[in-house]
Amino acid sequence: MTPNPVRTCGRADRQAGSVAVELTLLSVPLVVLLLLIASFGRLSGARLELATVAGQAARAASVQRDPATATAAARRTAHDALTDPTAPTCDTLSVTVDITRWRPGGAVTVTLGCRVNLADLAPPGTPQSRLLTARAIAPIDLYRGLSVGFTNSEVFAASNLGREA
Repeated sequence: MTPNPVRTCGRADRQAGSVAVELTLLSVPLVVLLLLIASFGRLSGARLELATVAGQAARAASVQRDPATATAAARRTAHDALTDPTAPTCDTLSVTVDITRWRPGGAVTVTLGCRVNLADLAPPGTPQSRLLTARAIAPIDLYRGLSVGFTNSEVFAASNLGREA
């Protein structure tokens, strides 16, 4: 038995172009989903980099001999790492160095604030940027002396023996 040619043609005519319409309707949500995934990826990478740089800045501060040098070292380390023009992470960067516990056995705390730009990835209705923060604490060596001025122990030893230095 042969199928009815009119019926077959009628079904084909009704479904003509339906795949194109379905693809068009599905492409918009898929593009939005891909943009959201890319935004989350950028935020995740920025959060990881910010935490790493906060640790580096805190360590750079903790090995210095005085609070002023420590603050400058932490700021310089953070700015050098996060304001690289080849791989910009932060639009704006704030560096806060807490040296209230500056003493042998104390600690230095560095807090970084970074505004990440999402304007090129954010779908309409989502934030165009996001503020991320990271905090790291580095201990100051308990047995390390702090700067008290330069002394040459050999000068004192020579003078004790009756010789001039």
